[in-house]
Formats: sequence, C-alpha cells, structure tokens
Amino acid sequence: MAFGLKENESIAAGICRASRQQLKRANREMGELPGDSAVHDIRKRFKRVRALARLVRASLGERRYRSSNKAVRDAGKPLAELRDAEATMGALERLVRRGRVSETAAKTLRDELSAHYDVAREGSFEAESQDTIHGLLRKARKSVRKWKIGSAGWKAIEAGLTDTYEKAQQAFLAAAIDPSISNLHEWRKQVKYLWNEIEFIKRLRPRALGRLAGSLHRLGDLLGDDHDLAVLVQTFEKSQAANKAAVVEELAPLIHEQRRRFEQKAFRLGEQLFEPQVRQFVKQLKRTSRRKRRRTATSS
Repeated sequence: MAFGLKENESIAAGICRASRQQLKRANREMGELPGDSAVHDIRKRFKRVRALARLVRASLGERRYRSSNKAVRDAGKPLAELRDAEATMGALERLVRRGRVSETAAKTLRDELSAHYDVAREGSFEAESQDTIHGLLRKARKSVRKWKIGSAGWKAIEAGLTDTYEKAQQAFLAAAIDPSISNLHEWRKQVKYLWNEIEFIKRLRPRALGRLAGSLHRLGDLLGDDHDLAVLVQTFEKSQAANKAAVVEELAPLIHEQRRRFEQKAFRLGEQLFEPQVRQFVKQLKRTSRRKRRRTATSS
C-alpha cells in the first residue's frame, strides 16, 4: 500500500493510521534481518513516522512528540553505521563504472570498505542490538497508539508543515554560505522530512504536489550521493592500508570533482524550492488543499 492519505480520509486520521502502519511493518521486517533490503526498508519507515510526528507536533504536545520521536530515532541508530557502509560501497562502484578509479586503487578501496561493512553488519545484527531495536520499537508503537490529534483537517498540520519548510530553508541557506559536510548533511535531513510530508499529503492535489514531491526527492538524492562520497573518503582516511596516501592522492580530485557537480545541481534546485517565503509556500499548499476538498464535496 502506498504511503499517503486514502480517498476521503481526514488528514489527522490518515497520519495516525499511517504511523501505526509503518511501525507495524517495520516490526515485521525486523524478522527479515540481516537482509540488506530490510535495513533500508526499516530505516525508511522510521523516517516516515518521524516526519509525520513533526507534521502534528503542535497537536500532539511537546511531551508526546518528544517521546515518540526519541523512541523511533533511537531504534534506527544501530542500523545507521551499516547504512553508511552500504552507501560508501555503492558510491565506489559508481566511480569504478565511470572508469575513474585505477584497478589498484579500486581493489584497495574495496578491501577496506568491505572490512568496514563486515564490522558494521556484525555490530548491527548482534543480539544486544536486535533486543535494543525491538524494545524501542515496542515503545514507539505504544506511544503512537496514544496519539490524539484535535483538528481533523489542515489545521492539524499547518504549523508542522511551516516549521519543516522553514528548517529546510534555513539549512539550505547555511549550506549555501558554508557547504561543509555537516551543513550539507543537515540540509539533506531536513529535505527528507519535507519530502515525506509532501509525499503523504499529495493526494490533496496529485499533479502539483506530485511535482513538488518529485523535486524534493531529486534534491534528496543529489545530497545523498554527495554525502556518500564524502563518507567514502572519511572512512578510507581512517584505514590502515599500506598504500593509503597514494590512493587518497588519486581519489581526492575525482571525488572533489564529482561532489562539486552534485552540489551545483543541488543548489540550483534548492534556489527554486526555497526561494518563496515560508508563509507564501504554506498558504499556497493550504489553498490547494481547500480547492481539492471543495471539488470532492461538490462531486459527492
């Protein structure tokens, strides 16, 4: 089933349903570990629930929001290092396919990244980590079942959507001033939250919101590819490879060039998405929502 509102479902009811559903599926997929696809799917579901919690933060109240968000966030932490290890291996293979890395450097990098991946995998799937994730997931599901959202319509999410967009916009401006790895990574996180929120409500006006969701997804991918290359270099620089200096010397300019391209595309897209004022952005989505509801009411 697609992630999003159902036909004729209120926003508040949909958020509660989808959040419970995502955690239920994550719990089921825990049984599929240590499969790599399960790691990706579980982390995706956790991010969706955290994005929805942000949407209705004002309605939930700060205490309920923080409790739910912390449980879901902490449940995903044991899988974060493994995700980075998988992503850096993928980033290396994309460079190799472009013919940009020598055979000697590619073998050294594969050996080091593979060893790092094995360590991360072992740590993520040891019994203690699994018990931790299961425990936090149970806590999160219990917390989400208690969610009470007073407003059923747009009022339930207006403040949350405003806040998410504003944070993504601020992260964009910070990265534009100082495109450090940490600033770019923060921008990517905020873009992902906004993308999940727009993806969830896009049924309100599929064409317009679908285009916006597509642009946010593209931006998240660009920033993700950039981050994976940065982590690849950081991971290898910590290694004990005998020819590390020679490999870094070969790799650094290639990665610098590729990251520059990713970042140029990301900033161009960011200027389009985050140029509007926050109020203008949210008011436009609000009008979109009202038009959709009026058409639905007229046709019923």
